[in-house]
Amino acid sequence: MTLERRAEALLALVEDDQRAKCDAIRAEANQRARALLAQAHADARAQVRAAFAEERARAASLVAAARAR
Repeated sequence: MTLERRAEALLALVEDDQRAKCDAIRAEANQRARALLAQAHADARAQVRAAFAEERARAASLVAAARAR
């Protein structure tokens, strides 16, 4: 194997290693992003549910007060 061929093989090896590391980092980042989005969605749903429950309780209180008159 000539020096040029060895250099090309080494460069290809380094590029493949870099690509593999970048792919691993990208996959982990995508997984984290999906987890963050799922948590944000769950938090938002919980906030909306709490707001609706609070509003239903307020409405029920107003109806009860109106009936008591």
